[in-house]
Formats: sequence, C-alpha cells, structure tokens
Amino acid sequence: MLEDCLQLAIRSKDLTEEVYVRCIEHYITMGNLERAIKILDSLSPPLVKKCCLRIIRMTEALFQDDFLGDICRNFKEISDLIFTRLTRASTLLGEDTMVDIIDFKNISMIFKEFVKKMTPYEFGCMETRWRIVKECIRDSVLTLPMESDEQLHIVYGKVSRLAALFKLCPEEVVIELVQQALDLNNFQVAVGVLGALILLFGGSEPIIIIG
Repeated sequence: MLEDCLQLAIRSKDLTEEVYVRCIEHYITMGNLERAIKILDSLSPPLVKKCCLRIIRMTEALFQDDFLGDICRNFKEISDLIFTRLTRASTLLGEDTMVDIIDFKNISMIFKEFVKKMTPYEFGCMETRWRIVKECIRDSVLTLPMESDEQLHIVYGKVSRLAALFKLCPEEVVIELVQQALDLNNFQVAVGVLGALILLFGGSEPIIIIG
C-alpha cells in the first residue's frame, strides 16, 4: 500500500509533504532505515527540508516520553542522517539551519554517546545541562583508565566532547572533572588532568604526578 502511494506521489506534479513523511515515518518505525533514507534522498531540496523538519519534530516528541522502545531507538538512530540531509538541503537553498534543530542534534548525540536522555526544554536550562554533565563525568569519564599520558589525553578529549555537546566552556568542564576526582581522593587523576590542561594552554608550572 505504501509503495503504491509512493509511486503515485512520484508520478504526480502535486507532490505532498504528507505522503513522503508518512512513508518515511513508516519505514523508520519498522526499522528499515535504509529504505527511509533512500526515499528522502530521492526528493528535491525544498521537500527534503520539509520532511526532515517533520521527522525531527516527531523524534523530539519521543524525547519527551520515558518509553525507550524499538521505535524510539529507530528514530534516534536515524537522526544523524536526517540532520545531515537537512543541513545539505538548507545549504543548497541558501538558508540557515535553525538553532533549535542544532540543539536537537546535540541532544541526540548526548543520548548516543553518553546514554543520557534530555528533552529540548531541559537542554535549554543551563542548570539542568550542568547537572547532567556532572553525571556524565561521574559515570562515563571517571570510570576510564588514566594511568598514562595517552589515557589522560583520551579523557581530556572526552571532556572536550562533553563541553561541545552541552555548549559549555571546556575549561569549566575540566575543572568539574578535577573537583570530582578530588572528592574521590583520586589525586593522580586530579593532578594529571590539571597538568595536561596547564600544558595545553602554555603553562610552565611543574606538575608532580602522585602515585
């Protein structure tokens, strides 16, 4: 049935956003992400942008729900591909990608990389963003091995990624990491990370790693 509707839309001059959105939504729901993207890639830039915005709004609605079933995961899994195509279509049309859509991409990546779920409303609250960053540091960063300079570099990269996704100052996020390490009496991590930060910004103070 959906294939027939799609073929009808392709042959008609009066293409409607609704037909394509419903088809794409159906394939995402069924887990056929490849088919959904194939349909999207067949459309003109104006229609691509309209469909992407509709799919993004649907996905945002799922972020408001506590139920993380297969359908929700499918929409989140495809969100990067949708955002890429939205950006490309906007560029071809000489238009900007809306700021709240960029926030949506960050929310999606936070869920994928740090398994932390946020609603757009929560992302707009600085206090909430900081609370979740602190959770990410505790759950995803301080659990990483940090016995060598190379591992400390990986940790700093993780912290920088957190800062970028949450739109926070990287140095402030590093300081939060150091503070949490101190609270746990993990002086090796605290001094090591702080030393890496000082060297990164051209500091000359000697750093002694406490074993």
